[in-house]
Formats: sequence, structure tokens, C-alpha cells
Amino acid sequence: GKALKAALFASVLGDLGSTLALVVLAQPIASYALSITPVEICAVLLFSLTFVAGLSAQSLAKGLVAACLGLLAATVGLEIESGLPRLTFGDYRLFDGIPLIPMAIGMLAVGEMILQAGNRAALDQQGAAIARGAHPDDSRMTREDWRRSVPAIARGTAIGIGVGILPGLGASVGSFLSYGAARSRARDPGRFGKGAIEGVAAAESADNAVVPASLIPLFALGIPGSVIAAILIGAFMLHGVAPGPLMFAQQPRLVGGIYAAMIAASLALLVIGLTFQGLFAQVVRVPTRLVVPAVLFLCVVGAWLEGGGVFGVQVMLVFAVLGVVFIKLGFSVVNFLIGFVVGRTFELTFRQSIQILGRDPWNLVQHPIALMFLALTVLAVWRFSRGARRAAPKPEDP
Repeated sequence: GKALKAALFASVLGDLGSTLALVVLAQPIASYALSITPVEICAVLLFSLTFVAGLSAQSLAKGLVAACLGLLAATVGLEIESGLPRLTFGDYRLFDGIPLIPMAIGMLAVGEMILQAGNRAALDQQGAAIARGAHPDDSRMTREDWRRSVPAIARGTAIGIGVGILPGLGASVGSFLSYGAARSRARDPGRFGKGAIEGVAAAESADNAVVPASLIPLFALGIPGSVIAAILIGAFMLHGVAPGPLMFAQQPRLVGGIYAAMIAASLALLVIGLTFQGLFAQVVRVPTRLVVPAVLFLCVVGAWLEGGGVFGVQVMLVFAVLGVVFIKLGFSVVNFLIGFVVGRTFELTFRQSIQILGRDPWNLVQHPIALMFLALTVLAVWRFSRGARRAAPKPEDP
């Protein structure tokens, strides 16, 4: 209905705006990349991990634990400097580390399907209720809807770009921040959570703006800004291309082709969405007993192809169970994956930072950008801890 149309236009505009930001910002940032030391990169990654831990988890402590477990998982494989195996338990298949795609499929897709299979009756009832409540007039956006949505889309796109540039934060953080900003500026915040059109527009625009912007640190610095960007590194390496600042000088036609393809994809999203919007809305009518087996089959195929056969499926199943445990205990799966994605880079830059600073923290004075992000990290910990204490229920007096 109307919410789907608002989500479509917000997604297209957010994606297109973020792609244009990628075109404008990536190369100028890359020109300064050689002056950025591992100290700055390590500080940025530390801030990103702390910030996303506070936003996307039930508590800062649980978010940090999940991120640290992701960092621990990233250490599996051959050690960076000595080449000695770590946490491989004698299995040579782990020498290259845990494969990301089977892990992500297991934790994000298979784990969710396991939970949905256990809640099948409730999900089928919700889908039927949504389908019965649909009305043709609900798909028409009025002038008032556009008046409320356009500022939310613009603000959400800007927030999504900012979140995407910082490595590791992810689309969920952008959606959360944009939705919160739209709600705080609304005249009637009580409408949010009950179908407010500007809330849908804010969340969707930020969600789609994060992905292209997350390629800015990948293209400019060689650092994956998200799980998707980390997967793209593998695709680039298969074609003999090393993402980073030198890519603009060595592969200018490739970079231009990527930009053109992303802009074309944004426009294609609009055409496909307008054409098949009604068909997509019927997905809610599909019974869960059909959705779960189909998704699980595709997950197994994907893990088999990307993980080297049976090993990939085994990794997927192990992390599917871990994902369910995380969700049941209130730990963030997203934090774990982000910690895993940036783990190797964080470890390498941390070691290099110790060498650059000569084991003397006072040498940080020579790195003001790193000091700024370290200060932001401390501020984030303080704010999230303070917010958690305020939200905690106060003990009743006897």
C-alpha cells in the first residue's frame, strides 16, 4: 500500500544520493589516504565497534561482548606476521580463516528461519491480517504525505551516508538513527510505530544510503565499511584488483563502470518496484511452511558454493546454532559479524600503531585525528552507560 510506495521512493532516493556521494567523495579521500597512518585507522575502527555495540544491542556490555567474540573469530587461521596457525585445531581448512559468507548465511538467514519455524502459527496469522487489511486507496500518496516524507528522506540520506562512511556500523544503525531523528522532530511522535509515513521514509532512505557510502572507505582506504563491502573485496581479488587508493590510478575504467552500474541499479530499482509492487506485497500470503524450506535450500546451496562444498555447509550450521543462541540471550548477531569483518584490519593496524607510537601513549599527541576518535569512543561509552542506568528499573522501597 502507501507504506510500500513510500519505502520504494525513499529507498531509491537514498540509494541514488549515497551513490552520488560515493562518486564525489571517494577519490578526494583516496588522495589523502597515503597520509593516513594505521593509528588513525585503528582509532576509527575502535570507535565504530563501540558505537555500533551501544546502538544495536540490548546493553553496551552485551554489544561489546558480541563484537569481541567476532574479533576472536577473526583470529582463526594463519597469524599475520609469523604465519603460524591459530585456533585451527589442526584443520587445514581453517588456515585461511572462517569463510565469511557461510558464517553470515548461518547467523542471519538460517538462524532466523529456525526461529520463524518455531513461531509459524503467529506469523501466518499476521500475514493473513495484513493481506485482509489492504485497500487500493492505501497505495496513493497524497500531497501531505509527500510534504512529511521529503524532509525525512533528505535527513535519512544524510544520516545514512555518514553512518556508511564509518567502517562497521551497518544499515541497521543508519535506520535506527534516522528513525529516531524523524521521531524527535515530529509534531506528534505518538504516530510513530503505528504507520507514520515519515517514519517509513526515514528508515528506508537511511537503510539504502548506508550501502553505497560503505564503499567509500573500501575504495579510498581499502577498509570494508560493511559485511557487503567485505564480500566485495573477495570479488575484486578474484579479478586481480586490490581495493584502495591506487585503484583510481590503476583501474579508472573499472571505477567508472562501477559508478555507472550503481546509478543504473538505483533507477532499475524504481522501475522494478513500481511494476511489481503489488506482486511483492503478496509475499505475506505465502505460508511459513513453504517459505522456511525454500530459504533453507537456497542457504545450503549458497554455503556449498561459497564455502568449498561440505565444509561451507558445516560452517553455516555451526554459526546458525550460534546465531540462535545469540538471539535468545540478547546478544547482537550484527555486532559479531561486524567484529569479524573488521577483525583482521583492526589487529594489523593495532600492531602497527604500537610500533609507530614506540609503546609510548604520549606520542598520540602527534595524531590529532586518532585522539579525536579515541575521545569519541570514551564519550560513546559514557553516554550509552548513562542511558542504560537511566533506563534500568529502580528498586522499590520496602
